[in-house]
Amino acid sequence: MDWYKAFQDGILRGSLSEAKYSTQIIWIKLLGIENETRLRDGWLHYAPGKPMTREYLAMVCHVTIDELNDALKDFLGDLDRQGFPRIEIAPDGDIFIKNWEKYQAKPDKLIAKEVAVGRAKETKQRNKTTLDALVVAVNELNKREAQISEKLRFVIKDDEILDTKTGQLVELKNKEKGVI
Repeated sequence: MDWYKAFQDGILRGSLSEAKYSTQIIWIKLLGIENETRLRDGWLHYAPGKPMTREYLAMVCHVTIDELNDALKDFLGDLDRQGFPRIEIAPDGDIFIKNWEKYQAKPDKLIAKEVAVGRAKETKQRNKTTLDALVVAVNELNKREAQISEKLRFVIKDDEILDTKTGQLVELKNKEKGVI
């Protein structure tokens, strides 16, 4: 993976924003080091049980071992909302970056697939909504058509009317003449 996520609000206003500059840089570089490892499991090790040495980490971060150790102490004291520190240090010295999965970028193919699935769901919902509206409109039109055909049942011709359902001419009665 060529890149990893860093949260702008966390960097600009998060718990480390007031830390020493070297502590902030060490955090970003430790994320980069872990991102570059083959295992990418949150542990700063070459292999399980084979941790990266403090000397190596200080060299890659371009800081002294004392600056690295001070930053690690800061990370241990930087508690999240649940009261857990930013890192854990195993008895063998291996460093674990808590919530490592938060910093993982999704591969472009996975992002494209998620976007396509989301768009397909939106299109399906939009089509369903359109279809539902069309069904309602057709039903309403059918109701109106039924009402109109009922009213047009008779066609007036002089004093006679044509019953359009039976096709028979019917003579109007006097009281019906006033109604029609």
